[in-house]
Amino acid sequence: RCYLHLLGPAETALLTKFRAEVPAIVAAGGRSSIWGVELTCGDDRSDIVLLKFLRAADLDIAFANERLVSTLRFRVEQGLDELRGQALEDYFQGHDFVQGADAEGRPVMISRYGQMDNDKVFGNTDAFLRYRMRIMEDAVAQLQFTRGAPEDLCQVHDYSGVPLLFKTGE
Repeated sequence: RCYLHLLGPAETALLTKFRAEVPAIVAAGGRSSIWGVELTCGDDRSDIVLLKFLRAADLDIAFANERLVSTLRFRVEQGLDELRGQALEDYFQGHDFVQGADAEGRPVMISRYGQMDNDKVFGNTDAFLRYRMRIMEDAVAQLQFTRGAPEDLCQVHDYSGVPLLFKTGE
């Protein structure tokens, strides 16, 4: 029930309290936006993002606050806003697609692992994590952040062709 278009009085009160903490969150997090949404506006887009963090924290404002500050800091440290424009290594290409929508209207992200060069893709943990963060940023960019629109993704991981006991050559 904690979606912007379905809020009851109790959830609205929580959102209002959490929204009041945004200036301190932004100051502590080192940035004021996430996924292209300016958190300080107090509009539907920012409320949808705040509600994502409230839901993830089981409506605990203090915990949601900590998570959002940590997320904002992580995004700065990892340069996630710049990541979307960076080219991927050839061995990361062609395995992930954001195509269409599921029955609930959510963007569908499909990741196919069976045709990957496992030693290259999984051989460098940092490169693999940056690749996955890039793919997720591309997928989240498909969200509209508007009242009543889907607020999350449908992810499909296809492991066809991946050995049951997958390991890299290490």
